Parts: sequence; structure tokens; C-alpha cells
Amino acid sequence: MEIGILGPLEVRASGRVVAITGSRLRSLLTRLAADAPGAVSVTELIDAVWPEGTPGDPVNGLQSLVSRLRRALLEPAAIAQVAGGYRLAVDRGHVDAVAFSDLISTGHRQLTDGAVQSARDTLVKALSLWRGEPLADAGSAPYAVARTARLHEQRLEGRADRIEADLRLGHSADVIAEL
Repeated sequence: MEIGILGPLEVRASGRVVAITGSRLRSLLTRLAADAPGAVSVTELIDAVWPEGTPGDPVNGLQSLVSRLRRALLEPAAIAQVAGGYRLAVDRGHVDAVAFSDLISTGHRQLTDGAVQSARDTLVKALSLWRGEPLADAGSAPYAVARTARLHEQRLEGRADRIEADLRLGHSADVIAEL
């Protein structure tokens, strides 16, 4: 399963798009994906799903949403219950924002080490993961503000590194318009 949060929430399983309908389910999955594969506390999930105020029994409401999300994902084990919360049980690289951050770091390291073509290829791959505003389904949830800003910052750093790689490779004419 692959989760995309660098734009509107997108879920792919076995090569096909899995529809996650309902704003609360989308908010829940987005919150879990933002920290994947780490755990998110019940309190943090409740705050993400009900930012305007919690329902009468928020823990029961969250359990119900988790059950619905497990069914929607077609892989019930994808949402694991852990002490005090839940986690999205996927590999790091299966969440586009995590893969993006890892690729940006790798590309920067490659550029610093002089592997310019490899750096460019890695950075192009990282930047191609963006499909729109990151964490779009988080709305104005407080947890998303800093993460979104950091992702935008990484994107700018990645573009700067990719442009530097292009310049080092002698492709200055290709980057003039972008600069």
C-alpha cells in the first residue's frame, strides 16, 4: 500500500486507487501518514479528526473511525493499535512525504560528495512526488502547520540543489527560465 499526502490524500493498493471517502476518515489517515511509521497518540488523533471540538465519547468515536478506515483500506493490518495510540503499519518509503524527505537528504548528500548526476536524478525523483499542497486533507489542524512549512522548505532546498546539479553538469541554459 502506498499513501500520498503531498497533495490531496491518495491511497494505492495493488496498483489501483483506493477511495477513502469522508473528511474524518481522510483526516485520520492523513494524520497517521504524517508520522508513519511512528505511532500517534489517541489524543493527537482525536484533535486531528475533530479540530472543532470532540464528540461526546471521543475514544469510542475514534475506535469506530479506525474500524471503518481498516475496512476501506482493504488491509486491516495496515492500522496497528499500539500502547496509547495507533500507527500506520507501512514501510517508510510507502508514504510519499517520508520518501520525499529521504530522497531530498540523499540527493543533497550525493551533491556534497560530488556525485552530481546521481544527485540530480535523486532530486528529480523527489520533486516529482509533489501533486499539490502537502497535507491538504489536514485542513487547518495545528499539527500540519509546521510539517507543511518544513515540506515546503525541503522542496525549495531540493530545487536549489537540483539547479546546482544542472549547473555543474553544464545545463545552464536549461535552468535560466526557472531561475
